[in-house]
Amino acid sequence: MQNLEDVGVPASQYLNELNTASNVLTRRYPGLTPDQPLILSEGRSRADLPRGAFYRDPQGNIRRNDNEDRGNPIIRKAPPIAPPPRATSGAVSVNPAAVDFLRQNNTPQMRAAFDQKYGAGSAQRYLSGR
Repeated sequence: MQNLEDVGVPASQYLNELNTASNVLTRRYPGLTPDQPLILSEGRSRADLPRGAFYRDPQGNIRRNDNEDRGNPIIRKAPPIAPPPRATSGAVSVNPAAVDFLRQNNTPQMRAAFDQKYGAGSAQRYLSGR
């Protein structure tokens, strides 16, 4: 076996060209790396994928098509989905200074802003002393 230098190609040039070719192939043919998985859509079956191709499953996990129908291991788990916001009782703590400011500046615009921040009807409740 010959060395790269024996055929007139420096090793650094060979590695650079090899990396360039790899990058071109990866961009041109998705599924070659976990960073660019194939997307199963429009009824496309996993059975249609080439062996060794990376794909995104319906749950968002990245898998490699190695085991045919026996199931493929997860290569990269899907990021967790944020839980929905917890329901609150609707009671918002109102700053007493905000109530004082509302009483001193009782205008339709101020009542609307107060209601927007603390909930519909809250300006009227605090102005009436309830």
